[in-house]
Amino acid sequence: MTHTHQLVLAASEVEIDAAVVPFALEGRAAGEPTVLSVAPRTAAAVRDRVGTWEGLTIQSGEQPERRPGVDLARFARLVEQAMAAGRRVRVVNEVPQALYRDWQEWRRYEAVVNVAHAGLDAWGLCVYDERRLSPDMVEDLRSTHPFLGPGLDRRPNPDYQDPRAFCEAHFDVPPDLVERTSPALDLLDPTPAVARASVRDLVDGHAGLTCDDVEALVLAAHEALTNAVTHGRPPVSLRGWMAPGRVVVTVEDTGRGPQDCFLGLLYSPDRQGMWLSHQLVKVAHRRHAGGYTVRMTAAPGQSLS
Repeated sequence: MTHTHQLVLAASEVEIDAAVVPFALEGRAAGEPTVLSVAPRTAAAVRDRVGTWEGLTIQSGEQPERRPGVDLARFARLVEQAMAAGRRVRVVNEVPQALYRDWQEWRRYEAVVNVAHAGLDAWGLCVYDERRLSPDMVEDLRSTHPFLGPGLDRRPNPDYQDPRAFCEAHFDVPPDLVERTSPALDLLDPTPAVARASVRDLVDGHAGLTCDDVEALVLAAHEALTNAVTHGRPPVSLRGWMAPGRVVVTVEDTGRGPQDCFLGLLYSPDRQGMWLSHQLVKVAHRRHAGGYTVRMTAAPGQSLS
């Protein structure tokens, strides 16, 4: 089996269509299952110019729960189901611009794809709008995709980096703006039980957050705190902020952070807690001069239910 992870940088809607439509058309002609996670406009272009067939699956690329950990698991499930027919699967992931705001974690996703999906027989196109990317973002994308090219025309990427080396160098998500304000919750070396109760009290009743949202954040905070106490260096602090549309919780210790550079994104039986946390809430990692911080953000409707 061969996994092809290819970057498409498009500078217009015309260029997006020029990459995706022939890719889907060739997939139909070859009888290869084709999975599209694309914008509605792109989906319409495929339907108009390629049509529909039994092997075509189209999902909106603008689903509200899209986070790196969720996407890794979701695409793996989709491809594994499509592979049941015994044919190579084609995948198009048109990454919505809303995800560009969480770039530091999203670029880790693009690196981990090369490991997490290595066993899948799939040819995947990651389509980005180059007009909305900074030079640094383009450099990150070129570092995380083994192949380049506008669709069917692909070539090896000389700038591709080893995924482990890339992720190890990028535990560097900057602080959320709310972290510069006084926290509503500030605990030093709390026990896991105290941490769970305190986060639940902080979040409970927040407008728009369901019981599932609350419990998702409580679980994620518990896992982060347990990891900091077990693997980090004291002291360990737990802080929380209420912000419009979201609740932010951080756990910080004075150690260097996890040795596993894929923590939370690549499933591991002995690290299920952090993996589950990445499924439930938005998680970000930051190494800094004072140690290591993991930040968890809950917003209405983002958790699995």
